[in-house]
Amino acid sequence: MACSKALRNERGYVLVSGTALILLIFTLLFSSSWIFWFLIEKQKTEKLCYNHMLEAQKILIKTQERILSLNTKAWALIYEKRFLDVVILTAPPQIKIAARLRRRLVIYLQKKLRTKQKSILHYGNLRARERVLRLRRKMRSHLKGSARDWRKSPPTVYLRSVWVRAQVKPQFREIAPPYKRVNNYKAKQTLGLQWSMPIEKLIPRSWRRFVTVRDQWHGSCFTHPHRKGGKWFANIGRGKF
Repeated sequence: MACSKALRNERGYVLVSGTALILLIFTLLFSSSWIFWFLIEKQKTEKLCYNHMLEAQKILIKTQERILSLNTKAWALIYEKRFLDVVILTAPPQIKIAARLRRRLVIYLQKKLRTKQKSILHYGNLRARERVLRLRRKMRSHLKGSARDWRKSPPTVYLRSVWVRAQVKPQFREIAPPYKRVNNYKAKQTLGLQWSMPIEKLIPRSWRRFVTVRDQWHGSCFTHPHRKGGKWFANIGRGKF
């Protein structure tokens, strides 16, 4: 009788131990597969973010280069106008008439150049902003799609984007002034995106009793201009954003 009872106890112990071992193995397998999936998903998300942010940064840098390339023409018109002002004050009447006519033409050319400068800035800023807005739409869709991979309802996704205009400014007041990059240009022309969503939403409901995660998935990416060999390039930001 005692032997039979001991045998039943031993079988019960083996059954409990076996069940616990199976649960442990199951948890380890799930954890390993989920972590592997999450790391791949994190890499895809960051790649999506950086691709769009680098593209937007390249647009801003190219816009600045186009604006700065017009400085030679801007300076030429400014110097000519200054010279004509001196001629008008000091030259004989016949020459003054010709100088005034030429000065009107110079002012017309300056206004035409100003229109071109503003058009370049406006179009470049608009294209860069469009890339950032497109990224926001794609990122929201991508993150919600990550939850659908586990047959989950779309979670609430928090996005915060940082977008700035091309960081150039007129050197001084003029009709069509020469431009220059702003002070601390590299830091001021930083484009970035931050995102967060509950990690819990990326775990199947049926597995929540085995794994409980209350944290948020926080991520970010940012780009800034980087100078190398006398030229500016779009560069991936490192560290905290």
